[in-house]
Amino acid sequence: MDKESTKRWRDVAAECRQRLAGTQIMYGDPGTILHDVRVMLEAVGPEGMATQTNSGCVPSDRLAGLNPKVGHPLELPLKRPLLRDYPNLAGVFVLLRVMGLLVAERNRLVLSAPVMGLVEAPVWCRFRLDGQDIQVECRRVSQAVDEQVRELRRRAHPPYSKPTGTTPGYYDESNAAYLIARDKHDKIARSVLIYEGCPAVAASKPGWWWPNRSTTTCGDC
Repeated sequence: MDKESTKRWRDVAAECRQRLAGTQIMYGDPGTILHDVRVMLEAVGPEGMATQTNSGCVPSDRLAGLNPKVGHPLELPLKRPLLRDYPNLAGVFVLLRVMGLLVAERNRLVLSAPVMGLVEAPVWCRFRLDGQDIQVECRRVSQAVDEQVRELRRRAHPPYSKPTGTTPGYYDESNAAYLIARDKHDKIARSVLIYEGCPAVAASKPGWWWPNRSTTTCGDC
């Protein structure tokens, strides 16, 4: 690159830095970049993501699940789309790889050491109870736990009342059996969330109930 081109690009870079420094970046503004980055990092998670090659690329069977979670999902008429066919995902993926936040280790895509440090760092929950300041060490909930909690809360369904005459059909959310089931699953979901997010609770209540695990059912759930 000649001197004139180098100077021009340096001027452009200086202008970009100045604009970026004067921009307040918040979750959801400007754009959905922070949200999309979070979606990609949570998809990889502390356990990492198995890849189909050693290149550390997001496998094709995970793309359809990631696409609707980002800020601008796409509808593709392709049977087997690849990462390059999803610019809304590919752009975020390349950004995270270039920044070193995602790294490839053999046939897995994993979070980098600095990101893992943030994930594993404790989160302190502070609140007041009976006039006393309480501080409890918590940990960030993984995407797997979050999805399990969502699935638990979706288990209860209100019964559907068929239309009669001029009365349209509707879901009876005041049904007594539905309300009992809803409260039951919501309580279990909250118990799992607290157990997985609070090491102090986990240590004092071994064998807490967890779906699809061979553990002792906790009576308090």
